[in-house]
Amino acid sequence: MDVAGQENGATPAKRVTVQSSAVRDNVVRTNNRSVEVRLAESVIRGSATISGNITTSASIIAENAIDADLDCVDNTPAPGGASNIVGGVATGQCAGLVAP
Repeated sequence: MDVAGQENGATPAKRVTVQSSAVRDNVVRTNNRSVEVRLAESVIRGSATISGNITTSASIIAENAIDADLDCVDNTPAPGGASNIVGGVATGQCAGLVAP
């Protein structure tokens, strides 16, 4: 998927997924009630914000290249994942999900 603008959503879906995608702006996933929120294997030319999601499985934030910041806050349960390359800062629940 190649998204030219901001990828934004609050969806009552089973899974909220941005995977193997190129996003030319920001990714914002907030206030979803679903099985999981997945942000994986994508290139994001802006920032990524994952907040206020309540999921039955831990959200996955993994193997992304994010040009700006990665911020995760108030997700239940907290997101898991690893190996994210972040050009800015990773904060909140995603602070430990960056590549070494």
